[in-house]
Amino acid sequence: MSKIFRRSLLAALLIAPWPALANHTWDFRVFLDEKEIGTHRFDLIDRNGERELISEARMKVKLLFVTAYTYDHRDVEHWQGDCLSKLSSTTDDNGEKHRVDVQRGEGATIVQTLEGTQRLGECVLTFAYWNPAMLRQTQLLNSQDGELVKVKITDAGVDPIV
Repeated sequence: MSKIFRRSLLAALLIAPWPALANHTWDFRVFLDEKEIGTHRFDLIDRNGERELISEARMKVKLLFVTAYTYDHRDVEHWQGDCLSKLSSTTDDNGEKHRVDVQRGEGATIVQTLEGTQRLGECVLTFAYWNPAMLRQTQLLNSQDGELVKVKITDAGVDPIV
């Protein structure tokens, strides 16, 4: 997922009032310049204090009659409080396959990808745009490839959406 797409999505979610973190759905249309190239949907479901987030993104870029780029991502995350407890994702990024499985327990979060396994701290967050705790993080887990990404989140002020 491109940095520009993530930044635009974050800006859109931060402008909207925070919903009660019960069941909620966000549907986005994804654009490249002014041309729609796909969709990204988030479903947040509260199940007795544990939240489940299902994220599905599909994009296709065509040049003339040729498909130049495709992206297909599905991610299911389970959250206890502000900490990720379990994650399973599959991504096809223009033919490059990714799979990420995360399990929290025993004081650590274990991230397994096609490239290997890493052990992270006990409380890890993804780019969980719906969760205000994300704004205080210095590292976030990329659910597409399992990379722990350094982030610096700052208040850029308010811009009107036209």
